[in-house]
Amino acid sequence: MVVDGSRQKIPLHRQFTPYLSLFALICGHKYNFFIPVFCIVLCVVAYIYGFRNHTPWPSEKPELSAYSVFNPNQEELLGTLSAARIDREMRGISQNQVQHMKTQQQQQQKREQQEAGSSSRSWGKGNKLS
Repeated sequence: MVVDGSRQKIPLHRQFTPYLSLFALICGHKYNFFIPVFCIVLCVVAYIYGFRNHTPWPSEKPELSAYSVFNPNQEELLGTLSAARIDREMRGISQNQVQHMKTQQQQQQKREQQEAGSSSRSWGKGNKLS
């Protein structure tokens, strides 16, 4: 589905920001505070227009960031060079083997949780020192 850009409603604060910025710059020039007012206006405009991570069209899906710390669950892009990837390549481990190892670890964790759940109903396995 294609969304018509002319039908999108522009938020009220975005409609008035250019006029308020121009007014502040004119007042700053009149009272000899142009440089500080310019810096403040620049920061406000950058905050309102620039620091949002959204897509302009609702039909587009949000994309992953190039920086993995900003992605959900710190998911990396394909082809990202990381220390873990270099280690895997040096050891000769393929991506299929990595996924197989992850599934084995998950299965092992499930088994340990089940064992812990079953042992919590009993008296336990005794002293670990003996």
